[in-house]
Amino acid sequence: MKKKLLLIGLVAIVAIFVIVFFVKKNSSTDDATSKTFTKSLSLTVYKDYSYTSTIYNNSLAQVRLILRKINPLGENTIVWNKTLDSKSLSQYPSAEDAVKQNFEISNISAKNEYHLEYDIIYNSKGSELQMQYDVLLSSASSKNIAISI
Repeated sequence: MKKKLLLIGLVAIVAIFVIVFFVKKNSSTDDATSKTFTKSLSLTVYKDYSYTSTIYNNSLAQVRLILRKINPLGENTIVWNKTLDSKSLSQYPSAEDAVKQNFEISNISAKNEYHLEYDIIYNSKGSELQMQYDVLLSSASSKNIAISI
């Protein structure tokens, strides 16, 4: 009888140690993935064609940026968005003369996935064409994105 009680006590102690070990391991993993950081985006918008023909005189382009957070359950939330001013196609700089615009987005969580969506909206005499792109942002602290008009 004493041996059975001793065996039950020993099994209970081992079970408690195993439970404590796994709870501690899971909480340390959650701590590591819940840390936040700041993401730096360097954005360059340029034209890859001269657009000097008269057919482009009344044509405009606008760039819309949307940063989405996708959590582990697949739910997405807009974290940040910005629309760059609409310009005539000929007003955009060439790739050699393009100016970088830098953005910083804080409180980025390592446990989520982040996507930068950008839309280029062309408007020519009231007719619109919208081109959509999606860039997965890695956990690296900076990302260079080149958008050609």
